[in-house]
Amino acid sequence: FMKNYSPQVLKANMRIVGATEYALVLYRGKLPKFRNTDADGKRHMIFDHFDWMRDGKDIAILTIGPLGQVAAQAIEEVCSEHPEISPAHFDMRFLKPIDKDILDYVGANFKRVITMEDGVKKGGLGSEATEFFASRGYKPQIITLGLPDSFVEHGSPGELYKITRLDKQTVEDEILKPLP
Repeated sequence: FMKNYSPQVLKANMRIVGATEYALVLYRGKLPKFRNTDADGKRHMIFDHFDWMRDGKDIAILTIGPLGQVAAQAIEEVCSEHPEISPAHFDMRFLKPIDKDILDYVGANFKRVITMEDGVKKGGLGSEATEFFASRGYKPQIITLGLPDSFVEHGSPGELYKITRLDKQTVEDEILKPLP
């Protein structure tokens, strides 16, 4: 399925500046010839690791996947009703490799962090952020929103988001909770 992508589409979609052995395996040498050599002579691929969706100072919300839109709606609603609350929103784009620079920034500057993903919590964004913060000595309160590692009943997407606490109201409630 990958072989139909042209180098221009690949470059535009992934914002590639370089190439790695992974890209060479996946795309079988059909990558455009980028200048991908670092000052130290190593070849690499550079991604834009995250989107800084909204600046804030009180709470950091890290999202991955389409639930970023749900979080953005919740943030806008909370901020319109409570202008004194200032949440920051970071769309992490992908989990591996995690962007350590933004996690350092979040760990150093926020007392509460909400992670939100439409994947299983175990081994996901919340776990990755928690491990990172612990390894660096940061101690924010972390709320992890994601799917449980268990069977979830059938239903419409809206019903399932509500059951699994991935709906807009849950995000609003978590933003409004006072720090312990």
